[in-house]
Amino acid sequence: MCHWSFVIGHLSLVICHWSFVIGHLSLVICHWSFVIGHLSLLYSVNSVPLWFPTNDSPKTQ
Repeated sequence: MCHWSFVIGHLSLVICHWSFVIGHLSLVICHWSFVIGHLSLLYSVNSVPLWFPTNDSPKTQ
Protein backbone atom coordinates (compact mmCIF):
# COMPACT_ATOMS: atom_id res chain seq x y z
CA MET A 1 0.00 0.00 0.00
CA CYS A 2 2.86 2.39 0.78
CA HIS A 3 4.31 1.80 -2.69
CA TRP A 4 1.03 2.58 -4.44
CA SER A 5 0.42 5.68 -2.36
CA PHE A 6 3.93 6.85 -3.28
CA VAL A 7 3.26 6.17 -6.98
CA ILE A 8 -0.07 8.02 -6.84
CA GLY A 9 1.51 10.95 -5.00
CA HIS A 10 4.36 11.07 -7.50
CA LEU A 11 1.96 11.00 -10.45
CA SER A 12 -0.13 13.78 -8.94
CA LEU A 13 3.02 15.87 -8.48
CA VAL A 14 4.04 15.24 -12.10
CA ILE A 15 0.54 16.17 -13.31
CA CYS A 16 0.61 19.31 -11.16
CA HIS A 17 4.03 20.24 -12.55
CA TRP A 18 2.99 19.78 -16.17
CA SER A 19 -0.30 21.63 -15.68
CA PHE A 20 1.73 24.51 -14.21
CA VAL A 21 4.13 24.43 -17.18
CA ILE A 22 1.24 24.35 -19.67
CA GLY A 23 -0.52 27.18 -17.82
CA HIS A 24 2.68 29.22 -17.81
CA LEU A 25 3.18 28.66 -21.54
CA SER A 26 -0.42 29.65 -22.25
CA LEU A 27 0.10 32.82 -20.21
CA VAL A 28 3.26 33.62 -22.18
CA ILE A 29 1.44 32.99 -25.48
CA CYS A 30 -1.47 35.16 -24.33
CA HIS A 31 0.95 37.93 -23.30
CA TRP A 32 2.77 37.91 -26.64
CA SER A 33 -0.47 37.77 -28.65
CA PHE A 34 -1.67 40.81 -26.66
CA VAL A 35 1.62 42.63 -27.34
CA ILE A 36 1.46 41.81 -31.06
CA GLY A 37 -2.18 42.87 -31.25
CA HIS A 38 -1.43 46.11 -29.40
CA LEU A 39 1.51 46.89 -31.70
CA SER A 40 -0.57 46.16 -34.81
CA LEU A 41 -3.32 48.45 -33.48
CA LEU A 42 -0.77 51.22 -32.85
CA TYR A 43 0.64 50.72 -36.34
CA SER A 44 -2.81 50.92 -37.94
CA VAL A 45 -3.70 54.01 -35.88
CA ASN A 46 -0.42 55.69 -36.85
CA SER A 47 -0.98 54.86 -40.52
CA VAL A 48 -4.50 56.35 -40.46
CA PRO A 49 -3.35 60.04 -40.69
CA LEU A 50 -1.68 59.16 -44.00
CA TRP A 51 -5.16 58.70 -45.45
CA PHE A 52 -6.61 61.90 -44.01
CA PRO A 53 -5.01 64.33 -46.53
CA THR A 54 -6.40 62.32 -49.46
CA ASN A 55 -9.87 62.25 -47.88
CA ASP A 56 -9.80 65.93 -46.92
CA SER A 57 -8.42 67.22 -50.22
CA PRO A 58 -11.69 66.77 -52.18
CA LYS A 59 -13.60 68.48 -49.34
CA THR A 60 -11.28 71.48 -49.18
CA GLN A 61 -11.28 72.00 -52.94
